[in-house]
Amino acid sequence: MIQTSDALSRAWKHAARKLSCGKVGNFTVEPAGEVYQAAFVEMPMQDALEGVKVYQTTVQVQREKGKVGEAGRAAVPASPYGALTPSQAAGLLDGMKAYELALAAIKGHETYDKFGPLTTQLVGEEQRTYEVTFPLMPEEAEDPRSADYAYRVVINAKSGQVLKILVPS
Repeated sequence: MIQTSDALSRAWKHAARKLSCGKVGNFTVEPAGEVYQAAFVEMPMQDALEGVKVYQTTVQVQREKGKVGEAGRAAVPASPYGALTPSQAAGLLDGMKAYELALAAIKGHETYDKFGPLTTQLVGEEQRTYEVTFPLMPEEAEDPRSADYAYRVVINAKSGQVLKILVPS
């Protein structure tokens, strides 16, 4: 069985070919039965006819063998990025880069569920940051008093500086 990070890598290689703007902000990779379901939300782009548009590309990856399914792409009805314009988005890091920075920040302390869901989310209006969330180990997730993550790494979306590494106690 492949790990979530491997599913992310395989899904990203497949989805990146479908991107219009070449840049993704939010993404999730979640186990769903026999597959990982990956969803990549592109940064806002200017459409000549319809104004600013945001698209999401989804890809399934088989959990057992890692085979990648066909990518689907659709417009998102409401932008998860608020009032972010295409020109503002151009000055921000890609969500995949934020994930790589977060992974480097926790290197040597990777005690999270390597088969659980991964998320990267662009948050904030004034000070844009990425929150990269790594899942709890299954035995920890069963405790109702536990946090909902093993690590949450907060990264400045412009500079790439790691601002915080949150670890539940």
